[in-house]
Amino acid sequence: MKGYKNIVFDIGNVLVRYDPVGFLERSPFTEQKSELIRHIFDAELWIELDRGTIEEETVFQHLSEKYPELREGIAYISKHWIDEVFSVIEGTSRILTGLKDSGYRIYLLSNFGERGFLKISKEYSFFGKIDGKIVSYEVKTVKPEKKIYDLLLERYGLDPKETIYIDDRPENLVIAEKYGILCHHFQNPETLAGFLERAGVHSFGGEKGSTGTEE
Repeated sequence: MKGYKNIVFDIGNVLVRYDPVGFLERSPFTEQKSELIRHIFDAELWIELDRGTIEEETVFQHLSEKYPELREGIAYISKHWIDEVFSVIEGTSRILTGLKDSGYRIYLLSNFGERGFLKISKEYSFFGKIDGKIVSYEVKTVKPEKKIYDLLLERYGLDPKETIYIDDRPENLVIAEKYGILCHHFQNPETLAGFLERAGVHSFGGEKGSTGTEE
């Protein structure tokens, strides 16, 4: 096989939909949705959870004390979020499986807290196809910090010129592009399939346009 040999996937909203907004819209706390998102899922403490430098129980305890007016909603999220915010994106999962079956090496590079990662890694079959992973909580650094990209390249001996990286957040692509990695800003499985075909990666689980989605 010539050209690209390594395909690196982000997880959240690339392989697995991460949807705290939808979770809260289905909850009894829809009226507090914006505040709960801002103070929990978009907060610095949640980033530290991804970094693996704080325990989830500590996060929720701190937030409950800091925002007593949101205490009931915080307690509800603490109990239910892990079972409600994730769902597999079937189209991307099929692309990953097709790439692996075609001989490409598959890696994951993702910001994820321990509890969430352990849950999804047991539930979704594509994890059985990967050749390696760098997950933020395990290495105590998060994207887009340079260290996490260095760890990926060094641990698995990846040549950037032979590597493709897929992420839904443009800011996470900047350093990878500086290393000479071909990057794709993920929007949906169909545009990913087209990008891979243009890159000369033709065997990825069916004809272009047949990848499907999770809908």
